[in-house]
Amino acid sequence: SGDQLGAELSFTSFYPIERAELVANGEVVQRWHWPQGRREGTERHGLTVALEPIGAFGLRRVREHAFVHTIEGVRALIAAASAERCVGIKFDTFHWHVCGGLLGELAKLDASEIVYVELNDLTPARGRWTDLEVPELHRELPGDSGHTIDCPGALAVLAHIGYDGPVVAEPFNRPLQALSIYEAVARVSASLDATFAAAAALTLPAGLVGTHPYLDEPP
Repeated sequence: SGDQLGAELSFTSFYPIERAELVANGEVVQRWHWPQGRREGTERHGLTVALEPIGAFGLRRVREHAFVHTIEGVRALIAAASAERCVGIKFDTFHWHVCGGLLGELAKLDASEIVYVELNDLTPARGRWTDLEVPELHRELPGDSGHTIDCPGALAVLAHIGYDGPVVAEPFNRPLQALSIYEAVARVSASLDATFAAAAALTLPAGLVGTHPYLDEPP
């Protein structure tokens, strides 16, 4: 088990449902209650499970049922299972971006809701698709496409809410895979360093993270 291995985190992803008959045989219900069925054991062994919504448009387009594919959807799933103490969100900037994710939805989170963060940038479309239709495995290191995915903004908001957990790069990138392990690690390290530096240089707008008095009458 995870506690015997010294593990503290576990991950799983929710994919769109492929065939309509899966709904009839209870697959949707099983997926919805997965955290609830594992909650007691997870708490007992001191594990935290991170759920990752898979938002790639291509996957959702070819399957009949999209299921949960947004941050808010995962939050609802966790709340429905009363599993907030041991289940959180695996935040992948690619899936967040292709579902039209906004910095504002990150700003309203509590830091404890985020368990793990993966950073990506988009492979240049060159007219093949829109930014929201990028295929699942067409990704770059953060910053390699000019931060088409706003990783600096996302990191700045996560820092603002107090997140201090793991942050990694997750490019599905053949040129990177062709490098030696030392060259690849150096490229990833430089990308993450630059992205964190860009995030630290940002000043988040007051409209995103600030407060203002409520005016019930127009001035």
